[in-house]
Formats: sequence, structure tokens, C-alpha cells
Amino acid sequence: MDPCLTEIGSNCTIGLYSVIYCHIHDYEKGTISMDPVKIGNNVVIGAGAYIMPGVVVEDNVKIAAGAVVTKSQILKKGKTYAGIPAREIKAKKKIR
Repeated sequence: MDPCLTEIGSNCTIGLYSVIYCHIHDYEKGTISMDPVKIGNNVVIGAGAYIMPGVVVEDNVKIAAGAVVTKSQILKKGKTYAGIPAREIKAKKKIR
């Protein structure tokens, strides 16, 4: 994590072994690109998740364990995301 490029809101939980990247080193080109990451309030990031540069996580988002949020993705407020790459997952209907 690059503290100068990472903004984390209040009341967030970041799981064990999660990684927030703000830079990517392109070894073939010999360049480093940097983009800030913004994480809103009340966000839960599951264990082992990867957040790539340029990502914006809006308020009240849940990111599943092991998910990979790809470069410059915007995670919408109140939604749940899982998978590689991370995609929105729908809530199951309640059974009466």
C-alpha cells in the first residue's frame, strides 16, 4: 500500500493478507505507473483480496475474500463483489 496514494474512509474492515496496490511496474517497458485508490466508509474487504491501482470503492461495499478488483474499476455503493475479476453478485431472495 502506498499511504500517499491511498484514501480509506471510516469504519472499514480490511481482511488479513489483503493487498492494496497504487502502482504497477511494467518490467518490459521499464516504467512504473501510479494511480490513487479511494475506499469509502463502512467498506468490508475480505481476506486475501487484491485492490489494483485506480480503483474507487464507494460507501457500504463488501468485497469477498480472494476477490481481485482490477485496475480503475468503480465499485458501486451498497453492492457486494466477488471473483477474479471482481463482479457484482446479487443477493438471494429470502425464503419464507
